[in-house]
Parts: sequence; structure tokens; C-alpha cells
Amino acid sequence: MTQARAGADKVKSGQEPAGKHAKECSTGGMPMKILAVDDDTVSLDLLRECLTEGGYDQIKLETSPLKALDTLAAASHCYDCILLDIDMPEMDGISLCAEIRKSDQYKNTPILMITRYKNRDSVQKAFEKGATDYITKPFEFLEVLTRVRVAERLVKERQAAIDSYMALQSMEMGRQKTAPAPETRRSEPAIDIDEIETADDPVLSPVVFQNYLEQVTKSSSCDLNLVAIQIQRIDRIFRRTSAADFTAMMQAVAHAIANHFRPHSVFISQAGNGVFLATIDGSVTVNPQDAEAGIARALNSMNIPKGAGNDIRLDLIVGVPLNLPTSPKLNFRRAVKAAIARMKQREEEQDEFGLSSLAS
Repeated sequence: MTQARAGADKVKSGQEPAGKHAKECSTGGMPMKILAVDDDTVSLDLLRECLTEGGYDQIKLETSPLKALDTLAAASHCYDCILLDIDMPEMDGISLCAEIRKSDQYKNTPILMITRYKNRDSVQKAFEKGATDYITKPFEFLEVLTRVRVAERLVKERQAAIDSYMALQSMEMGRQKTAPAPETRRSEPAIDIDEIETADDPVLSPVVFQNYLEQVTKSSSCDLNLVAIQIQRIDRIFRRTSAADFTAMMQAVAHAIANHFRPHSVFISQAGNGVFLATIDGSVTVNPQDAEAGIARALNSMNIPKGAGNDIRLDLIVGVPLNLPTSPKLNFRRAVKAAIARMKQREEEQDEFGLSSLAS
């Protein structure tokens, strides 16, 4: 493990500024650069054949997790996608995934677990430690290529999001130099670009969240609740909030939701229009009213940008949980629609009793 820690430290340290790494770690117009790690050489040969047939030729294969860490540390250009087996000597794939995630260069790089383990605990632990997707052996070429292409899309979308954020920041700075900000908008807080780029452990991107649900519901022991949570009056908040304040507020709400449900394992994602999706074990009782009060308490303990709620209360509606049993192929969109419909039903019930007007 000393060697493993040394390799991880090499990866974490980095040799160049973060800004330059952000450019080096994007695919841009360059071919996708892939690292695959598995102690089974037969599986690695199959992966190479699969990826090559799919048009990916920038492939590095490693049979040792420790050598993989060294390979990542020595790379002049970051790898765009990493494939890991779970059951390996020296270090298992989930631990290796966690080590890789400690590196600033690889905090957001797609990591796909390819393994024979199909149980819920393995899937849960893999995503908790930063996995982007999960594929079970024996794998089909089409499935692997489909997942890798989703990962490639993630890399490109993330880079596009960073570019858009930087453009917004530049526009905001230009406006501040030429004219005073409107009274309804507050000055931008100092936010590190890494904070915007990086999702913390319980917060998953929509694509990764979908991957997680599709994989965990395949396990025979699946018993999961899907809960929809919405920020009320989100349009008004958006109009009166700067881009950076709004982003920080959404991050704060996601973490307040996670904090409320802890110590239970929970994953959070955004579904648009101020709606969050949360998954929690089916054995955990979720009372919507209690959850609303608990999340509000968590938010009150956080330093939320004042521009987001100076004259508008930050209220949330929590839907009745939707139970997701074991399913060979989850209809993700239908499940999300059903969870949001339950949340909307609670909102309508509150409107009938005049509770929403009291909160305005």
C-alpha cells in the first residue's frame, strides 16, 4: 500500500497549473485517450479488440493498479476515459477509483467499472467512490462501446459547460466595469472554478445518476426509493440572481438534501426547473413534511449567497417516495416522471389548503 500511496501522490501533485490541465484533459478534436486496468490479460485483449473495432485506437492497457497510477502520473496529456476491473491484487478497482478521484486532473474523468460482480453493494460502493458507469462481465462489445461513447459525450459536455461558465463570468465582469449592477442582483462571490467543475460524492450528473439507477435496479436485492424535490418560485429566484450565486445556491440545496438523509447512503442529481432527484434505501421511511423541515434546517446552517434569497424565501416541496424494485431494464424517464408527478401532487394539495400562499 505504500507503493500505492506513492503512486497516488504523484497523480495528485501535478506538474502544471490547473488551468492548463483543464485544457489538456479535454478531448477537443483529438482522439479519445483510454486507460484500461485489469489483471486478466484475456479481458484486456478483448477490451482492446472491442475498442479498436469501435474506432478508438489511443488505448493503454495495464495489469497492475500500481502501474496504472504511475501511468496516470506520467501522462503528458490526461486520459479521457478509464476502465477498471474490481477484483484485482495489490488494490481492488473500487479503491483504485477512489485514489484516482483524489487527483485534480481526474476528478471528473469518466471511470467505467467492468466486473463480474452484480450485487447491489458492489454497484453502490463503486458509485460512492466516483464511478461513472458499471458494466458486468461477460460483456458484449456493443454495450461497452455504447457506454464509452456516453463517457465521451460527458467529457465534451463538461468542457462545453466550463467554456460557457467562463464566458458568463467574462460577460458579468464586463458589465460590472461599464455599469452598476441592478439592486436585485448581488455581487459575485469568489468561487473557485474547480468548485464549479467538480461534483462532490453524493451529487451526480444527470447521465451518471441515470447510469447508477439502471445498474442498481438490475441487482436482485434492489429496494430503492426515488424522491423528487423542487425549489419553489425558481423562476423568480433565477431572474434576481447572478450566474455564480445561482450555481452556488443549487449546490447548497443539493448538499442540504444529502445532509438531511445522512447517515444513509444517498445520491442527488438535478432534473431541471429547480427539481432535484434523490435516491435512498427503501427501508428508510421518508416523510415529505419532515424532509422539508429537515432540509430547511440544513440550508439555514449553510452560507447561501444572499442574492439568491434576499427577498424570496427558499422553500421546497418534497414528493412522496417512489419505490424502485428489481428490474432487468429500468425505464428511467418513466420513473422520473412518476416521482415528479408525486411531488406535483403534494404541491397541489398544499395549494388547496392555502399553505403555499402562507409561505409566499
